[in-house]
Amino acid sequence: MLFLLSSCARERSKPIAVNDIIGHWKVESGNAKTPLYCDLYFYRDSTAVFDCVHDTIMFVRYKLVEDTLFITDMNNYTTKNHVQMPDSDELVFDKLKDIDCEQKFKRNKLSTMNFDSSSLKWPM
Repeated sequence: MLFLLSSCARERSKPIAVNDIIGHWKVESGNAKTPLYCDLYFYRDSTAVFDCVHDTIMFVRYKLVEDTLFITDMNNYTTKNHVQMPDSDELVFDKLKDIDCEQKFKRNKLSTMNFDSSSLKWPM
């Protein structure tokens, strides 16, 4: 019994790898507050696109360090966001950039094998 409990505890404390978050994430409709970002796209080259509900697209750079996601926007402003990944299809932020409440996202089942930003034109 003790072995089982210790193995479960180790599994939860495993840091999130960058490859774990690569792909397209859609906000869960059951969030308590209206979400600001409805779609998140994390690419292999540390770039991301945040699709806002106000018809705005935000291009950012990100860095993942264990359970903390650092997001740097085009104005070179960096935010620090605690992230959890209860399973491979769910991403939970304690806060996300401009939103100070928990935000939950579900993975969109797109293939992530070639999920890179080479097809995007980044603003200068």
